[in-house]
Amino acid sequence: MRTRFSLLAAFFLLFTQLHATPPSACDIPSGLKIDSLAAGAAWLSWSPVIGAVQYELEVEDEQNNPSTFKIEIKVSGTQYHVTGLTAGVLYKFKVRTRCADDKSDWSSWKFFTAASGNSGNPGNPGNPSASCAVPQNLKVMLNGGIATLSWSKVSGANHYYIEVEDEQNNPSNFHIEQTVNDTSVALSGLQTGVLYKFKVRSHCDSSQQSVWSSWLFFTGSGTVNNPGSGSSNGACSKPAGLTVLNITQTGVTLRWDSVPGALSYTIEVERNPSGANPWKITVQVNVTTYALTNLSLDTRYKFKVRANCSSGHSDWAEWRKFKTAPAFSSVNSNSNLSAPAAATANEPELQVWPNPAADQALVSLRGLGQLPATLRLFHLSGQLALEQNIDAETDTWQGQIDVSQLPAGLYFLQVQSGTARSTQKLVVE
Repeated sequence: MRTRFSLLAAFFLLFTQLHATPPSACDIPSGLKIDSLAAGAAWLSWSPVIGAVQYELEVEDEQNNPSTFKIEIKVSGTQYHVTGLTAGVLYKFKVRTRCADDKSDWSSWKFFTAASGNSGNPGNPGNPSASCAVPQNLKVMLNGGIATLSWSKVSGANHYYIEVEDEQNNPSNFHIEQTVNDTSVALSGLQTGVLYKFKVRSHCDSSQQSVWSSWLFFTGSGTVNNPGSGSSNGACSKPAGLTVLNITQTGVTLRWDSVPGALSYTIEVERNPSGANPWKITVQVNVTTYALTNLSLDTRYKFKVRANCSSGHSDWAEWRKFKTAPAFSSVNSNSNLSAPAAATANEPELQVWPNPAADQALVSLRGLGQLPATLRLFHLSGQLALEQNIDAETDTWQGQIDVSQLPAGLYFLQVQSGTARSTQKLVVE
């Protein structure tokens, strides 16, 4: 009776592990709103996120660079009363979710003008009928390596202030801030094929200035008027199909789908969660793959990518999370690495990670004796799903198997070397 009970308990435990609901992601807050605008104050709010422990909020003024008004605060609820605002000044706020051991990406900025009730996109800020309106009709004419930047005249403006910088580098390697008395300025020293952007604001007297215009993006081959959101208004789509391949203890290959019209891509990779020692890299590439090396073993990371087009750049893709492989030589009960299969001294040792697997699984073999081997993956029904021949040059072998196209379920991974054979269970998500 005790043996039967133990078998039932073991079966129940395996069933629970295979059908356990994965933890939900830490979602980005939505529904950002500005309520009850009053002199010097406003209520900022957003929709609640399931699983949120608290939220992180950033508020700053849009006109000044660097900002002369900035708040960074953690909030337990879904609203915050901000004070100390200046009437008529354009502000913006964003928020992200903090869950138990994770945090979401930031929401998009939400813009508002203090004490006016005017909120919305900074691509068309300000009141054109005001005494110091926002410059309109930004243009760029390129001729022989010289770019002439121009805009429409603003009634009552004494002068204008422009900013020009390259978009690829963060921080920018090319940055100009200049006062202009006319409605155009000629720039030289620009590099062909590099993506630049400029914006302008008008100054009417010592106490009046407009908010910034939208950025206008341009390269050596043409210009496109881009809305101030930093996206390309449909001309440059957000990358999709983010995938992590060739996972090892210290490296992975990042891949995503090609975006029509993209000149390059920007990748961000972070340790997830960041912990006490944050780690982050930003890389720009001209292809849709990137080999990432020098990572820490058995560590969680995440990456995202955006497309860079002649009109600007797309929004960031959603984060794609991954974890590097552990050290196969030190398997313990706390690892999610499959335990070595029961084997005699003559049978190869088989290990597979991660388990469950969704895209690719890393297989480690020992005890091959430099003999040819065959790796097979069987569905629970007995149907052969994958077969791979291995010509071992040493006693060990490591490689990847692609399970991304297989139906979810329980599989058996088997290695056979001569007459010796070892088998492991593998769950495909």
